[in-house]
Amino acid sequence: MTMVTNPLTIGFWLWLAYQTGALVLGEPSAAGAPLNEGVMPWLTEFGRPTVLGMGMFAIGGAALGYVGVKLIWRLRVWFKHRVRR
Repeated sequence: MTMVTNPLTIGFWLWLAYQTGALVLGEPSAAGAPLNEGVMPWLTEFGRPTVLGMGMFAIGGAALGYVGVKLIWRLRVWFKHRVRR
């Protein structure tokens, strides 16, 4: 969806996801894409770390959003309760 809404940032997010996934998998960062070998060598080289990184971003962002909303809601209720007293 990022590529549709803002194509200027998709490259950064894919690069960051690849770097994060490669770090977690313990793989060295690739120097460049395999040329003239087709799609499958490219996907095996970059796909697994990128998908892992994007999955980590999705789960981490969801968890952070959940905790943030719960915290903001709790503070709002606390402030309203305090004002009533």
